[in-house]
This record gives sequence, C-alpha cells and structure tokens, in this order.
Amino acid sequence: MKTDTNRYFVTENRINHPDIGFYNTYGIIYQPAAQAIQILDISPNAKKVIHMVMSFNQSGLAPEHFRDAVEDLLA
Repeated sequence: MKTDTNRYFVTENRINHPDIGFYNTYGIIYQPAAQAIQILDISPNAKKVIHMVMSFNQSGLAPEHFRDAVEDLLA
C-alpha cells in the first residue's frame, strides 16, 4: 500500500574506525508514529543513500522489507 507520507529519512553520523579514523557516513531511519527502525553506516556516499530513501518513499516500501531492500541495493 502506497502512502503520501514520507516515512524514510536520511541520517548522517560521524564514525571513528580504528583503522581509518573519523568519517561521515549515511544511514536511513524509518520513522512511523509508533516505533523507529534505523540502519546506520550504509554508505559514505550521501547521493546513494538519498536515492534509496527517495525510492523507498516513492514505492511505499513496507517496513518489514526495509532491511532486505537495503541489502539488495548494496549487492
């Protein structure tokens, strides 16, 4: 079912990795009224993650498919 409300949003985080130091990375949060689902550190490429979010919102991706959809797009 497609809704007019955007439920997926890009997040930005600063991560400290022991081998490479600090870097900015982008993730996605699904923010419904009741409970949020978040995947951090998807990619350091903001455009890639923004494209995912736009696709998820446009298609009305169900939250139960969120993690699988991210994995499929990264493969």
